[in-house]
Amino acid sequence: MAKFNLVPLVCLSSLCFISSTGASVQAQRGYPELSAFLLDGANCRTSTSHGNSNYNNIKVEEGMEVIVGRILYPTPFLLFAWRENYISLACDINTEQFDVLQLQLGVADDEVQRDSLMTVNIYQGGTIVQTYGGIEAGAVIDTTVDLSNADVSRPGSVSIELECLSTRSSSISCRLFALEAQLFPTTIGSSQKP
Repeated sequence: MAKFNLVPLVCLSSLCFISSTGASVQAQRGYPELSAFLLDGANCRTSTSHGNSNYNNIKVEEGMEVIVGRILYPTPFLLFAWRENYISLACDINTEQFDVLQLQLGVADDEVQRDSLMTVNIYQGGTIVQTYGGIEAGAVIDTTVDLSNADVSRPGSVSIELECLSTRSSSISCRLFALEAQLFPTTIGSSQKP
């Protein structure tokens, strides 16, 4: 298993671990009552290249599990896109309440049967801030999005985009599983809910 720190990269092996996590998120995990699951703590919508934007290309189900890199993970949701299409999950996050979005995204080991090849883009304020290309079965993307990023006009506007480059046939979709999608405050005192 290859491990990469702070550098989005093209992942062409059957198993990769891509990381850009920050120490601040690790410190906040001691305060789970202040964190929130992305789809609960933000206003999110999907859009697709084929124009259907009503969550038809996202599956949210309690108790879902997936095997990625020979490890069983719980998964709160999955995104899927048909060959030569994309899906984008765009979220408007309250930056007065949350400062960090921790994402861990994975491609199921059984995706190898689909012969899927995909690219994952992370947007912030409408600009691509991270790209992971050539993603295949068994890959894990572990990244942190700084919601106080002064380099973008709307740092709380974050999108996860899955581009399905190829699959075994046109009737097969690429699937990207959320292994973690958690919002964390970095200023504990000012971020508590009443």
